[in-house]
Amino acid sequence: MGVPAKQTDLKQQLAALSPAKRALLELKLMKRNGSRKAAEETIPRRTERGPAPLSQNQQGLWVLSQLMPDSFLYQIPKALRLTGNLNIEALRRTLEAIVERHESLRTIFKKVDGVPMQVTVDHARLELPLIDLSAMPEPEREEEARRILALEGRRPFNLSEGPLIRCHLLRLAESEHIVLVTTHHIVTDGWSMGIFHRELMELYEAFAAGRPSPLPELPIQYADYAVYHRQWFSGEVYESQLAYWKKQFATPPPVLELPTDHPRSNFQAYRAYRGIQQTLTLSPELTRQINDFCRKEEATPFMALLAAFKVLLHRYTGEEDIVVGSPIAGRCMPETEPLIGLFINVLALRDDLSGDPTFRELLARVKDTALGAYAHQDLPFETLVRELQPDRALTHNPIFQAMFV
Repeated sequence: MGVPAKQTDLKQQLAALSPAKRALLELKLMKRNGSRKAAEETIPRRTERGPAPLSQNQQGLWVLSQLMPDSFLYQIPKALRLTGNLNIEALRRTLEAIVERHESLRTIFKKVDGVPMQVTVDHARLELPLIDLSAMPEPEREEEARRILALEGRRPFNLSEGPLIRCHLLRLAESEHIVLVTTHHIVTDGWSMGIFHRELMELYEAFAAGRPSPLPELPIQYADYAVYHRQWFSGEVYESQLAYWKKQFATPPPVLELPTDHPRSNFQAYRAYRGIQQTLTLSPELTRQINDFCRKEEATPFMALLAAFKVLLHRYTGEEDIVVGSPIAGRCMPETEPLIGLFINVLALRDDLSGDPTFRELLARVKDTALGAYAHQDLPFETLVRELQPDRALTHNPIFQAMFV
């Protein structure tokens, strides 16, 4: 009997895949049938409700907090402007309900037998001090609001005491307020702030109307994920991912020497992080053309724009070996999607621009690099740095000096 045509076609398709695409396919199959045991596997709730180990990503931030205890670099301040009549009591109930709902926002970090652990506080009352600026002239009022926002964003947290979330309410006028929410990055990330805003809107609308919370119970809490992920990301899985990244960085990458208007300082002080931003908006027509081009090349717009960014860095520096960091959500299982917590990881995407490639050729390289990185995204960047032990300098970050988001 001959081999069925469909089976032959499948083998040919698999053989035609690039190494990165095969790695991504293997990862999906592994999560479905291998290390994750079955497609229907879920993250279980912990049976022990005591202290829990830090997640892999929290570990790195905790170490940095010990090295720089008064640093505000890993704090996330967000300001939300509210217009119209404000029910302050409903807003207070809303914020307390979010903190009660997400254990991560009631978590502090203490050493237990010399090991840092997550400790969840059963009930944490969230203060909402009101700062009334309505009596000030409008220009001074806005300036004072910006001053308060900047000051609060720089006031450091104590990870061992908490709470690691602060809220303030600024009244600019009778029908205009600003809610300032500052959290430490060790308990949240960008995806989490989107969850926070959505739940704030839904809960406030319900509480202001006298209705109960419309939100369903969360399937797990962040500590459940931390315990599960540490168990899964060990042994063969860890060694496989580490081997991939060590191969990517078998030789150390060059430092990206961008031309600047001032010499690089001898160390990265707080003031070194006070950058500016410049906005460039792509036109709808150009965006459409990029999307059409990506469909033809079987790439995503992210890959195409990253390739263009690497061309730009190449033109500025003359380097052909370019590493760019890029954040990834790190929420590979559905139970993690509605959680507030630190899941984000940073991938070091290294590409070779030598040989004067066409843009299509470069895009193919960037695509393979990205797919390979996605298939090995669980290794925390801090772990990669620790394993590689690159030459460290106070003048720049290790591995990469440019990011693309």
